[in-house]
Amino acid sequence: MNKIITRKRFTFASFKQEGERREQRVWRKRKLDEKLPVVCQSCNNGWMSDLENKEAKPAIKDLILSDKLVTLSPERLQSIARFAFKTAVIADHYSMSAVQSPFFNTAARHRFRDTLQVPGGVQMWISAFKESGHGALRCVYHSGPPKARHCFELYALTFGVGYFLVQLVGSKWLDPVNAPAPFPFLTSGKHWDKFSAPFWPSNGRAIQWPFDKQFNLAWMIKFCQRWQQVRIPENWL
Repeated sequence: MNKIITRKRFTFASFKQEGERREQRVWRKRKLDEKLPVVCQSCNNGWMSDLENKEAKPAIKDLILSDKLVTLSPERLQSIARFAFKTAVIADHYSMSAVQSPFFNTAARHRFRDTLQVPGGVQMWISAFKESGHGALRCVYHSGPPKARHCFELYALTFGVGYFLVQLVGSKWLDPVNAPAPFPFLTSGKHWDKFSAPFWPSNGRAIQWPFDKQFNLAWMIKFCQRWQQVRIPENWL
């Protein structure tokens, strides 16, 4: 990605939260050269490199460099979704503690490696920064109410650079055998609809980007935290 961004200095923020435990880091750099040591060399130089060069860069380049109004086709959004899911898997592995298991199971990860098929239970929203000098990578894990009949867990990754910003949320039941299937879709309030639009799973339609409102850094942090309180149906309690 270094070849497509300008050499201006970016302010990057990484954030990880699980329950009450929070870790945050802020730094300024000219290059996107942060590497997370969770990927083998074969994958990094093979299918992941192909995904970045053949799909991610053509789909995302203009969105990093400019917030000029553009129509994003379903095919372009699919490329963004694939790149976002790959990023989510890597960030999840990097964020989890020694006693945690990956949020996405082995079968889903291997199926994605082989077919680039994003698994079920994953939703994505696309949005934009108001200014181009930011970068973000924020992982937040949420658990449903402990007294709920059907307990669940959410994993939210918000990441972007330049003007480009995406949020991915994975949802899963903690007891899938006795829970409704599939997991219901999450919906955000109308307030957030001014800043972002859902694009995955695809409805087959194009999206006009960016939207009426664009994020500054403070509002982006609130965007990352928006799934902390999820309203659930009364019959789940």
